[in-house]
Amino acid sequence: MVINVKALYIWLFIIITLLLIAPIYAQAYLPTLFMIMLYSIIAQSWNILAGYTGQISLGSAAFFGIGSYTTALLWLQGIDPIVSIFLSGIITTVLSSIIIPTFRLRGIYFAMGTLFLGEIAKSFILYFDKFTGGAGGLHLPLPSIYDPTPYFYFSSVIALVLTSLSYIVRKSNIGLAFIAIREDEDAAKALGVNPLKFKVIALFLNTFFIGVGGGLYAWYHKYIDPYTVFSVNWSVEPVFMAIIGGVGTLFGPWVGAIIMVILVRTFAGLAELSFLVFGISLIVIIRFFPLGIIGTLMLRLPRVGSRTI
Repeated sequence: MVINVKALYIWLFIIITLLLIAPIYAQAYLPTLFMIMLYSIIAQSWNILAGYTGQISLGSAAFFGIGSYTTALLWLQGIDPIVSIFLSGIITTVLSSIIIPTFRLRGIYFAMGTLFLGEIAKSFILYFDKFTGGAGGLHLPLPSIYDPTPYFYFSSVIALVLTSLSYIVRKSNIGLAFIAIREDEDAAKALGVNPLKFKVIALFLNTFFIGVGGGLYAWYHKYIDPYTVFSVNWSVEPVFMAIIGGVGTLFGPWVGAIIMVILVRTFAGLAELSFLVFGISLIVIIRFFPLGIIGTLMLRLPRVGSRTI
């Protein structure tokens, strides 16, 4: 396994420096920066499963919602919210095992097999309303003083850890197996790669961090309901962000997250028309950046393309 540790350290140093000074010079924008971190976590998680391994999942909403409710329920039982967030990632990962049989499906059939996971999970939450609050949702403890700084820093740490892990995985033998499965699963299997084993690894990485992302959402907003955290948007938006930034690239999900948050903040007041804006934006970007912004830059700029971005 050959990893350009120096390049990774340089990128991390630049990003960490910007993150450390953000609360000083951009205090008013910390809620927006938090959402960028949250979206980057979700997009990067989806990118591991779909971008690296080629397993296009539309079930992110299920695991995001499970992560949110797990954090909320544990927190209400007196467990520290930070601990609850990590436990939500573990529990979400364990529960994701139920979809392992769907890996027998390929391509669009696998995507369709995961599409309704969010609705199924939401039905369970609504059915067991005595424990989950049902359609009314759950109200979580409010702080005496609202300060977005801790949320921003903690989400930044998670986003950086996930990005670093993605880089390491991509440059490792596991990453090579992921890419081999994505390019030609039958050929990879003929060469001795166990497709199911590596798909499960990608799935567990994906669902752990999406579950953590759901926990971050619950911790920050202090209120969750099944119609919000199991919304199909949490399944579609990671795809949108990854395509915009560049599927299978390291920093593509970050670029997609930034653009996504800008669009949401700018056009949220348009209600249903906001989807029209998102669609037009996606078409325009695909027209001029067919491989996503980062992916196209890697192709057109040789010096950039020789590095992992």
